[in-house]
Amino acid sequence: MSSPKKITVQLSNTCYLCERNYSTPASLNKHLKSIHHAVVTSRRNFERRPHSTKYEFKHYNGDPDIPIHHACSSCFYHTANINRLKDHILKDHRPIYLENESEENEDEENDAEENKGKEENEAQEDQGETSNGQGKNPPIRRRSLGRRKSSPADALANNVLNILVDKLHKLMKN
Repeated sequence: MSSPKKITVQLSNTCYLCERNYSTPASLNKHLKSIHHAVVTSRRNFERRPHSTKYEFKHYNGDPDIPIHHACSSCFYHTANINRLKDHILKDHRPIYLENESEENEDEENDAEENKGKEENEAQEDQGETSNGQGKNPPIRRRSLGRRKSSPADALANNVLNILVDKLHKLMKN
């Protein structure tokens, strides 16, 4: 009696937030931390994907004839549906989201830009240049690319936070 034919799938280390692909689970986790400020648990380096009776796994190479499964970087779960991967990670691994140090400043800058736009509109209306609002888009909230100038206390707090996150990340690996 012959064994059932295995389903061949390409495993892709896909970011569940932006859907970019990475060569290894470790590089995906590094991306999650540096770009999305999300810390997720990692598999230990010596942990290999267990043998499967249903699937034959291939590394992602873009072959259109082999279905792609998105692999979890924290365990051995994989799925063809990126939304299922996202649900799995959020439910089973509960990532820690760190605040970007410049977000507070960006919100202040955006509020200032919106207020400036309102003041300009009010000035135009005072000059008799009223508008019915057609053809105008609402103000865009822009993210500043620059970093805010931080005080020594902010820098110290940020350093302490980074140390704690690194220690937490190492503990989660063990």
